[in-house]
Amino acid sequence: MSVELRAAVPDALDRADLLLLAFPLLFAGVYAALAVNPSDGIPPVMGASVACCLLIVDGVFLNPPVDG
Repeated sequence: MSVELRAAVPDALDRADLLLLAFPLLFAGVYAALAVNPSDGIPPVMGASVACCLLIVDGVFLNPPVDG
């Protein structure tokens, strides 16, 4: 007896999926760009967090997900 496991593969990515993909990429990119300055680590973390907060505001308040 063999069991074949198949996962559903979406045809296209939704806007919400792209936002979830953008969070770590944006955080890492902004952190890396701001970490070039040899000062303490607070400005890179703060800048990356603010950039991600802008994505959250966009995804939750400006363009909220809709059912359908």
